[in-house]
Amino acid sequence: MEQKRATILIVEDDPDILQLLRDELQDEGFDIMEARDGAQALQLIATMEPPDLVLLDLLLPVMDGWQFLKALTDRGLIGQIPVIAVSAVAYRGAPGAVAAVPKPINIAGLMVIISEVRSRGHDVAVG
Repeated sequence: MEQKRATILIVEDDPDILQLLRDELQDEGFDIMEARDGAQALQLIATMEPPDLVLLDLLLPVMDGWQFLKALTDRGLIGQIPVIAVSAVAYRGAPGAVAAVPKPINIAGLMVIISEVRSRGHDVAVG
């Protein structure tokens, strides 16, 4: 039986960064979902199969990353969906994020962090 490819939800409002992440992660074997803000991301999570991982920019329009993390916590999803903060700002004060990746993004470093999140028991299989 073929293993389901892991899905990553990228929550990012910068189209260039979104495209970079999409292209690189698809090349690594992930399926990608996209949202431009936290509200759109919550809607996707509520209406589709939840992603295996969320890459979350903290500075977003409509609903920022901190509000998104609080909404996940309020819905009891914060422990079920690992969130990696990807931001130019410090991720301290973003309760619920399991890791952080600074901008500008080092893709090799991001892949290492995704692998570490997986090794801590979160199922984020590539391929």
